[in-house]
Amino acid sequence: MQIITLGSAPDPYPMPTADIVGNLFNVQSYRTPVQPQAIVPGENTAVWLAIGQSTGACNNDDTQYSVTNPKSQNFNCYDGAIYSADTPTLGCQGFGGNWNSRACDKLIASGGNPFKRVICAPIGVGGTTVAQWRPTGGVLWQRIVSAKARLDSRGLTPTFITWMQGESDFTTTQAAYAASFADLVSGIRALGYNMPIFISQTTLQGGVTLSAVRAAQAAAVNNGAGIYAGPDTDTLTGATNRQASGNNAHFTGVGSDACATLWTAAIDAVF
Repeated sequence: MQIITLGSAPDPYPMPTADIVGNLFNVQSYRTPVQPQAIVPGENTAVWLAIGQSTGACNNDDTQYSVTNPKSQNFNCYDGAIYSADTPTLGCQGFGGNWNSRACDKLIASGGNPFKRVICAPIGVGGTTVAQWRPTGGVLWQRIVSAKARLDSRGLTPTFITWMQGESDFTTTQAAYAASFADLVSGIRALGYNMPIFISQTTLQGGVTLSAVRAAQAAAVNNGAGIYAGPDTDTLTGATNRQASGNNAHFTGVGSDACATLWTAAIDAVF
């Protein structure tokens, strides 16, 4: 096993340590990796690649969370090691809490799937549009390519991918969003990733939802092509679920927990 020391050279799978506007990612491996690092034969393990913007795959809620199950774990795409999924998780932007860590616990506890261990690899970037993630001209596509290379180096292949994004596409038409997401999926499939991809309906910001984006997200679902419906996270409204800061887009701890519950149900429905 090779764990990359951050700042060392050369890193064969480099990922940027700041986003397109200079905000830092939580990349420092200041924690002790869990043991075992490898997949245990006979233990049903879900490897989860989480992609999206701030609410989807970043650390932006207002409550830190410590996982209740030691099998709830976090793959850091910056150094290739697996850690506890306590927040803030490593590999994505932000230093607060998130729903992903909570969902690791819930997926193991639900009984609606076979998973006994969940390893989440979050690579989200706040404030980003769907077009920025697509392989055709997308400035963030390389994050997906690098994440795959890092996972490959550890012998890990995602069991499923979640896509939770949309708040920043307030000027994007339904057709444009659909085209960018289709290009993103095609790029992921071209990498050899044929696992289920879940897409949520996620657009709420400032108390307003985006009908064109929601329509594109709903229409993208195609079970035959391995594209499955995630939850409608726009249903999580009000001060109980959303922080006043961040244009009312970011979750509170309560909202993150509710989001994790919705996502667990969506994933359980497929597995």
